[in-house]
Amino acid sequence: MTGIFETIKKIYTDKNTTSKHLILYGVCLVYIFLTTLFDIKFGNFNTSKRNPIDMIFSILILLYSIQFITNSLNKNTDFIPSINQINWKNLIPLFIINFVWGTYILIFLILWTVLFLTLHHSVYLLYIGFIFFILIAPLFYFVYIALADNIALNKLLNLLLVFKFTKVAFIPFWKQVLKNGFISLIILAIYLIIYLIGASFNLDNIFLISKNFALYDLFMYTVILYCLAIISLFVFPYTILETYTEKIRPIFGNEHPQERLTE
Repeated sequence: MTGIFETIKKIYTDKNTTSKHLILYGVCLVYIFLTTLFDIKFGNFNTSKRNPIDMIFSILILLYSIQFITNSLNKNTDFIPSINQINWKNLIPLFIINFVWGTYILIFLILWTVLFLTLHHSVYLLYIGFIFFILIAPLFYFVYIALADNIALNKLLNLLLVFKFTKVAFIPFWKQVLKNGFISLIILAIYLIIYLIGASFNLDNIFLISKNFALYDLFMYTVILYCLAIISLFVFPYTILETYTEKIRPIFGNEHPQERLTE
């Protein structure tokens, strides 16, 4: 199975990647700048409210990640896709998938809440059921990979898929989640230390863009967003692709060759 550090090495050493990384960093910079100004303008800077820029960016980044997965599955020359490679035809299927699976999650949460309020004597069983839901729900991510693999949309809307995924791929999936999560925590810890050191030199009060936002904040927020984007857009998907090709793809009855993605 492809390891995290091997994947990171490939991300930065594959040909024609420098300009793409610069563009990705630029996109992160523009996003941080625009979304922060929007929040400051409309008063949600210190709240958890979502703004339209967040939603647009999330859609674009998901489409880009799906294109990366497609390139990786097909072993295209471009390991990291360029922006103009994004397949916009995935936009509608992506909306349908998110709506349908979001509805499944909403129904579960409503039913769980009703049962929790009515069946007090079974509260521990309900907690166990909720924990089980938390553990299997993330395997829904394989639906995105299947979309990138050109699996028919009607095959991706079946609620039973997540249970089939759990049966064959639960352990390898969560191993990669924990490994990528651990790397992300290390990155966040290093970022926080550097940020606090900079703040101790009063860098966060120089070149103020607004009362609560300085040029230093813009730079540091962009750096951490870029680092986490590398993990979530490239590293994590690529490290579970072998699990997908060997264990998940056969569920759909797809006739793609069962090739390993490691080189």
